This record gives sequence, structure tokens and C-alpha cells, in this order.
Amino acid sequence: MTTRRRGKLLDGLRAQVGTDLAQADKRFKRDPDGIVALEMIQAAVAAGVALPPALGRWLDARINDYLGGEADTLDRAFGLVPKPGDDSARNKRRERASWGGPLAQVHLLASLGATIPDAVHMVAAVTGKSTALLERKYRDLDRRAQRKRDGAQLRTLHISEIEQLLAPYPEDLQSRLTKNGILAGFLR
Repeated sequence: MTTRRRGKLLDGLRAQVGTDLAQADKRFKRDPDGIVALEMIQAAVAAGVALPPALGRWLDARINDYLGGEADTLDRAFGLVPKPGDDSARNKRRERASWGGPLAQVHLLASLGATIPDAVHMVAAVTGKSTALLERKYRDLDRRAQRKRDGAQLRTLHISEIEQLLAPYPEDLQSRLTKNGILAGFLR
């Protein structure tokens, strides 16, 4: 692809992101949500477009809350911490979303050949999630999906790619043994 064509594609992408953000900005004025705001900010930054006005004002106010001491953490300033007893749909969505990444990591490690307890141990060490709760949620998810893990698609990965996937996990004895077992399975 030529540089000129790539530039046109990027300009088109930026225009589309700008249009999408303008529409989201209108909804955001009616119902500000910290998670939605962070997603919008991420999209704007990634596309290199300016923040929409309502989002910009919201971000300015949240940063002022944090810097002014009205919120002791950025999570609180951005409204990402649910209030005690708040069981609204939005907070339930946040709670479910907070488990998506760790559950996917457990699934990836298990697909690579780690036992579920070993995968849970490694992911819990990185994410700070409870090992018992993480394992229970993973087994529930796996049961609901009613399908066996199949690492066949992952077998096409190069050993260096697998090493990169395993790099963020801790180096304690159990994790090292699990990593070595995964790598040995791909070297056969």
C-alpha cells in the first residue's frame, strides 16, 4: 500500500471516529458514564482526533476533582468505583467486565497446555484476583460453554511468540514449572 493511499485511509478513519464520537457525545451529555468516557477518550487518542466538547468538559472536571483532593483516586474521580450497595445495571456491567480479561488469560494458558489451577495461579498473581473466585468463575464459564478447550489453533504459534505471551506472568516456582511445561509441549 502506498503512503498516499494509507494517508487517505487514515483520514477516512479519523473522520468516521470523529462522527462516531460526536454522536456518542450527545448521548454522553444525557448520561455520563466513566467507562464510556474512557472508551471515547481512547478512541479519540488512537485516531488522533480532538475530544468532543461534553467529554472534554467531563474530563476536565474529573481531573480537577482528583487534583483538588475531592477524590482520593482516579477511579473515584472518574466514577469507576461503585458505591456500597449500588446494584445498578451499570455497576453489574462493570463487575462482569472486570473479569473478562482474567478469564481470557486463564483460557489462553489452559489452551496452551497449563492445568486450570496453574493457569489460575499465574493470572491471579498478575491481576490481583482471588484464585478461588477466578477458578470458580472460569469453571462456570467453561461449563456454560460446554466445549473442550482446543489448543490446535494455537499450535501454529512460533515458540518465541509463546514465550512473549508467558513473559508477564510471575517467576515463582509453580509458575516457572507451568511455563516450562507449556513450552515443552510445543517443542515436541
